[in-house]
Amino acid sequence: MDAIPYVLVAIIALFIFVQLAFRLSTRRLEGTSAPDVSDLLDPPPEPGEKALFYFYSNHCPPCRKMTPRVDRLSQRFPNVIKINISESRELGQRFSITATPSIIVVDQGQITRALVGTHSEKHLASCLEAEAARVAGN
Repeated sequence: MDAIPYVLVAIIALFIFVQLAFRLSTRRLEGTSAPDVSDLLDPPPEPGEKALFYFYSNHCPPCRKMTPRVDRLSQRFPNVIKINISESRELGQRFSITATPSIIVVDQGQITRALVGTHSEKHLASCLEAEAARVAGN
């Protein structure tokens, strides 16, 4: 009975550690070269154009919340690519996806933004707009 609080604290700490590890491994992708996916996507994104890759799974509750947001975003921005990781495992492996939902923004062949977890539509749009403004300023 005395060990229950310690066990609960250990479980909570482990959960937090795993979440942080997923986020850090995803953030490490920023600034690296994007993998070539032209052989797996039909049609592939235009070379040199910015693209947002959304990795999700049908069995993931946070993904089910996020997918409608990405669908609305795809109506406003070109090159929003949804990838069901259950059906396209190779794409997930090429991008080193460790958790879903994951968002990868690729610009000029470089990964400029990598996010994991749920995000608001407003936050996702601001990421795309910020990337567009940053590129226009260069």
